[in-house]
Amino acid sequence: MRNLNDTFLFWCKENYIKKHTPYNLNFRRTTSFLDMRKEVDKFIENEDYHLFYRNITERQYYVNLWSAHFLLENKNIIYDIYI
Repeated sequence: MRNLNDTFLFWCKENYIKKHTPYNLNFRRTTSFLDMRKEVDKFIENEDYHLFYRNITERQYYVNLWSAHFLLENKNIIYDIYI
């Protein structure tokens, strides 16, 4: 069974191949994006955002950009829990 980070990396790779970027507002309405967002939100809220934050250093498949977007969208949760 894969953990969220592995799943996230494969998800980023798939979207890279399909030419989806974090800036594509139409893609953000798809079930693929919404499902991954739910998983990431749950992980950041229930686990440790530091583990997810490590993806910022990954350079392939826009992983760093996707990670930054998800972290910024969860900044209020991160602030409330960890700061």
